[in-house]
Amino acid sequence: MAGVLRDVLDQQAPGVFFGEGAKGLSYANVYKEGHLLKLGRGRGLISSIMGKKWAERSFKLYEDFRMQYCDGDVLRGEFPIDGAKAEAVDGEKAEGKEFAFEITTKESEKILLAAKDDAERQSWIKAVQDVSSGKFKLRLLLSMIAQQLKFPEGTTLNIEIDEPALQSVMSSDGYTADRMIEIVEEYLKSLHSHVARYVAEDAVFADLAQGKMDKLLIRVLPSSDSDTSKGYYRTKFVNGELHILFIKAWTNVNYLAEDLTSAISEGETIPYKVYKSIRMRTPVMQSYLTSMETILGITGITYDYCVPLNFPAMVAADYGEERFGEIFFDEHLRQLCQQLAYKIGSNPSFKDAFVAKFTAKKIIIRPAAEPDMVQNYYDSSITPAGELLIEYRRFWCNLNNLGQDLDATVL
Repeated sequence: MAGVLRDVLDQQAPGVFFGEGAKGLSYANVYKEGHLLKLGRGRGLISSIMGKKWAERSFKLYEDFRMQYCDGDVLRGEFPIDGAKAEAVDGEKAEGKEFAFEITTKESEKILLAAKDDAERQSWIKAVQDVSSGKFKLRLLLSMIAQQLKFPEGTTLNIEIDEPALQSVMSSDGYTADRMIEIVEEYLKSLHSHVARYVAEDAVFADLAQGKMDKLLIRVLPSSDSDTSKGYYRTKFVNGELHILFIKAWTNVNYLAEDLTSAISEGETIPYKVYKSIRMRTPVMQSYLTSMETILGITGITYDYCVPLNFPAMVAADYGEERFGEIFFDEHLRQLCQQLAYKIGSNPSFKDAFVAKFTAKKIIIRPAAEPDMVQNYYDSSITPAGELLIEYRRFWCNLNNLGQDLDATVL
């Protein structure tokens, strides 16, 4: 569409919008702009006598794969960037300039430019490479991912792609090389979608991810794991980077990043999902503790749910790690709360006797060190420190027995 518009305008007003001396027409987003020195091409009589000269020009790099340069408000020319290469040059090739770089178009035309310092030169080289390869299309998605992860405003995430590896898999899967950026766009869309969901469910996820991405880099690499039963993509946090690992180029890509919640706690003793379930169910825990305080006529009850001991017992019993909060808050505390209410209702003297011994106002639930010594699946006792200790024989088995022995414990 842009090409058709350009042809029409050039026919209606030759030289006004395009070509040497034209003022130009911007119909695409500017990816980068600034002033550079440009070496003349040596055309014309004066150039043939005096030689090529450097001149300062203002440049605009457009997202429709072209680069324009102007002298003031007058457009002096443009050249295509699609498929172009950009590299720093030194020595004789630099024509006397310290921070020179050369752009070589797909048609092998060479344009020699110079920046004011090396940082600016590298910035322009990267910008040309981004537009030339189409990577600029990924910029918005990277920005959206950074925002979802609550990085400070203005933070830029970068991406590096193992292009030969991805193109090899693409070829095997029947995709042409020119679709590589389109495929990586789909990777980032799926990543953004999953990040948005995980942050919406648990705001702490963003803080944890930030802490594992201090290099602000996403790498797209082939997976060393070829087991497709676990999906066609893996995500891993590696040395401050987020790695997207592919087995297939574009198969079930909407599942990419579904494993982020596992990746974020890889190598940790207690998985992220356990702590997430605790955060999600904390209001339930507080509700039951408050109910117990009301029943007993005291305040300040605390609960030690012994994650390092209870989590392995839960895994051994084949319960999912995301159920920790549900099991130890909803189920165990509910049963204990009901038993306390029942014991007090059945025997008014129980309340004073229990409170007199429950001086630490602390509840502890954990697996028994010697399971075979537990008589009732759940055994209750008051520790010398005044804590209510509940130990179980088997994980979440005959939960209705929890608290049944409370009266025998205190009376």
